[in-house]
Amino acid sequence: MKQAEQPQVLYIDPEGTGHHLALYARALWREFASRGWRIVWVTSPHAYAHSASASLLAEFRDQVRVIEGPFPPAPSAGEQPFQTLVYQWRHCQALRIALAKAGPAGPADCVFHACLDQCDRVFGLRNWGFARRPWAALHMTAALHPTRKGPHHPGSPLKAALSRTLTWHTYRNTALQRIFVLDQGFASFALRHAIPGAAKIHFVPDLHLPTRHLDRAAARVKQGLLENEKSILCFGMMTERKGVCLLLRALRAHPPGFTLCIVIAGEQSTSFEAELQSELQKAPVTALRVDVRRRFMSDDEQAELFASADLVWVGYPGFRHPSGVVELASAHRVPCIGGSNTAIADEIGRRGCGVVCDLDQPKEIAETIYRVLETPDLSARPSAVLAAPSGAAEIVQELARLAASNRGSSRTHASPMTSPPRTSGSAPLP
Repeated sequence: MKQAEQPQVLYIDPEGTGHHLALYARALWREFASRGWRIVWVTSPHAYAHSASASLLAEFRDQVRVIEGPFPPAPSAGEQPFQTLVYQWRHCQALRIALAKAGPAGPADCVFHACLDQCDRVFGLRNWGFARRPWAALHMTAALHPTRKGPHHPGSPLKAALSRTLTWHTYRNTALQRIFVLDQGFASFALRHAIPGAAKIHFVPDLHLPTRHLDRAAARVKQGLLENEKSILCFGMMTERKGVCLLLRALRAHPPGFTLCIVIAGEQSTSFEAELQSELQKAPVTALRVDVRRRFMSDDEQAELFASADLVWVGYPGFRHPSGVVELASAHRVPCIGGSNTAIADEIGRRGCGVVCDLDQPKEIAETIYRVLETPDLSARPSAVLAAPSGAAEIVQELARLAASNRGSSRTHASPMTSPPRTSGSAPLP
């Protein structure tokens, strides 16, 4: 009897570094591996050279084939619409070049883009060659997450209308069969208001959640915290949007009446590092200590950081979408503090995992922090194993279902690694 072919996923992730995408990739790849899938990882040279990739490949080397493409670096925050469109167009062109390198590797059973945000404005404008396989994506939807008044995009109404129009056009694309989102509010809004492609949208929990809680006392010792010292954790990829220097200025202007350690853990952008160094060079505050860890945190380090923290800072000014750090803090039962006029405020309220304050008022920031830290009930930690739902398992299960429903005809069609014949109205790429 002929042995069944091993299923294969085309996994697109040119920016698989840092707290989110690298950890998400590992969670998803573990689920694929447990089901016997092979992975064709389409990535970029800069992501492949990152330390996170070395960790991934060390664990999955026998199940992963790597294809590099000339993907442009991710744009910086605040880029204009035209620059974003140029970046996304180049992203899709690089994707086609990368797929052409695949050669006779055989057709994939499904295609998964780990961050649709990298091409969500232009994917719907053309046939990019994925129509003959089920195609799914994880969409962070940074510019489209709802506030209490619905989806929001910063800037002019024209910019917002353009962003929504292009993204809704992508959602309508017939090749895109599933859109996974991490924001339950957005998923509910999409269904309630019947936005284009709403039926494709599936909410999933964060893909990288802890499976157990560490002993708090032991974690505090390992993290070097003093016996009566309180700690605030700033976690993840550090950029100016994290508002860490805003926090430091507020605490400097209104010093605590007890010993307080600010732990800043995660890789840092160049501009953030310069801003932080400028802040740290100011005259020290006796009761305030700052502990900086400039690197990607391992799973063990992450678990210890959250277990030892008294409070997690998520005061990201103007943040328009949920934060994975809030979900991690909630899973570890550590209270958060966020901005009252951000999407994070809705998330904190929905989870009941912290407090919010006006980020434009340094005194209010400091007073809110001290009130939380001096509330004994908020420092309690459960010792039981956490049974958290797995967003990665939900995604892979759904991809397997999509692949199975399409498998009957998939082997008779062209591989998704080459473009199908041009249809009426389409034009070749420049």
